Amino acid sequence: MLGSGRARPFTAHDPPPRFTALLRAAGFRAAAVDTVRWRHRAGLGSWWDDIVQAGGRRFAVISRLPPETVERVRACYLRLAEPYVLEGFPVCAHLARATR
Repeated sequence: MLGSGRARPFTAHDPPPRFTALLRAAGFRAAAVDTVRWRHRAGLGSWWDDIVQAGGRRFAVISRLPPETVERVRACYLRLAEPYVLEGFPVCAHLARATR
């Protein structure tokens, strides 16, 4: 929700056609969204250090936990992420383009 109580016109989890419609409604032409998928290869330790410990809103809650809890979270992460080490973590990005 926006501060005024109105719903957001688009969220991070909306599908590409929803974003294309939003661009068109904003006056853009030839709006399109390309989906790009790849495997991000990173060592488990570096992924934890570079992403989780770097902070940001998504991971800041982890850094505020007691050290023993952080270690339990890290151990769970290592267990769950380990299958992706060889082939890489699956990543998807939606890249929008349009003209005005």
